[in-house]
Amino acid sequence: MALIRFLTYSILKKGIFSMKFLPNQKKCLLIFLMLILIIIITAVMLYIINLPKKINYQTVPVIRGNIEKHVLATGKLDALSKVDVGAQVSGQLQTLYVKEGDMVKKGDLLAVIDPQKAQNVVKESE
Repeated sequence: MALIRFLTYSILKKGIFSMKFLPNQKKCLLIFLMLILIIIITAVMLYIINLPKKINYQTVPVIRGNIEKHVLATGKLDALSKVDVGAQVSGQLQTLYVKEGDMVKKGDLLAVIDPQKAQNVVKESE
């Protein structure tokens, strides 16, 4: 604060270009001017560093041709709808008439269950 008052007094009373400055006053003025110069240089450098970078676009010459797009992907496919299938009787399958993913309609025969167990239950109940 004292330096600013001293410099302001020196500039107003004696003039900035006056040769009446004492050596100590010249040192203070030189330090003040160097600080201002450092601030200006720093501001200019920050401005130059923060300038927007030039955008480089990738271009190719225009040619006539077909547009093709190949996609290679891996992943898990899921069914649109799922149906739970149940049976009224239990037992071992004797034959299976459909494979996984086959289209079936209502009433189609899907599998034949071994009738031996059901026949034994009927015989025991008689």
